[in-house]
Parts: sequence; structure tokens; C-alpha cells
Amino acid sequence: MTANQNLPKAIMAFLYLAVIVLGIMIFIAPPSIFPDPANVFHVMRSMQLGGGFNRLITPDADNLTQNTSEFLTWWSPGQYLVPYAFKLLFGVNTGQASALTITLCQLLGLAGFYAFFKKTGFSPLIAALSLLFIGCQQFFVVPYVFCN
Repeated sequence: MTANQNLPKAIMAFLYLAVIVLGIMIFIAPPSIFPDPANVFHVMRSMQLGGGFNRLITPDADNLTQNTSEFLTWWSPGQYLVPYAFKLLFGVNTGQASALTITLCQLLGLAGFYAFFKKTGFSPLIAALSLLFIGCQQFFVVPYVFCN
């Protein structure tokens, strides 16, 4: 194999290794969470405590001795069902389950983009360099700091 054939593999190995190292770091110290997406974890907790599917149970503002239930329509259940599955399967807390979800999705995303770029006719080198460019963008790193 020539150096030109090994370079895409080296770039991809570096990207995967970087995602795995970042994933280990956020597993140890999970990312912060923005208030709005935190609602999905409130829904997950409501379901864990016996609430209905995709329902947010909160105190009633008019009568704090009562609860109110609201069907959450602005967030997809998939955003908490995957971390919830990790919680059930591995016995981890919500932060660690989020870290596993972020790491898995980043790895799958890189593999999917690489396959897509190669399928559309990019050479392996250009596909790998494109992913390296994507990996250097702020939006790629944000999930390791804030669970958005």
C-alpha cells in the first residue's frame, strides 16, 4: 500500500480515537445540559416514576398540592429513550447514559458520512479529509461540553 492509501485510514483512526477519548472523558464528567433540552430528561424521570409515555408531570402552578401532566410535543422521545435504554442495560446514571449516547452517535455519524462521501464518488482521501474538517467544527465538539 502506498502512503496515499494509508493516509485516509490514519485520518479515520485518529478521528475515531479522538471521539473515543472524548467519550471516556464525558463518561467520567458528563456534559452540562441546556434548560430547554433538560425537559426530555424530566419526561424520562416522569416515566420512570410511573407517568405515561412522553408525559411531563410537574406541580400545578395554580395548586401546588396537585400535579399536572402534559404531553411533550416539541422533543422526540428518541432523545431520552436511547439514554434510558443504556441506563437499564448498563446500570449507569443519566449523565453517563448521555455520554454513551453521544459517543455512539458521533462514531456512527462519522462512519455514515464516510460511507456517504465514498458512495457519492469522493476518493477515500477526500472523504477522510472532509470528516477531519467536520470534526474540527464547533458543532461537532459542542455535545462534549453541553448536552444539547
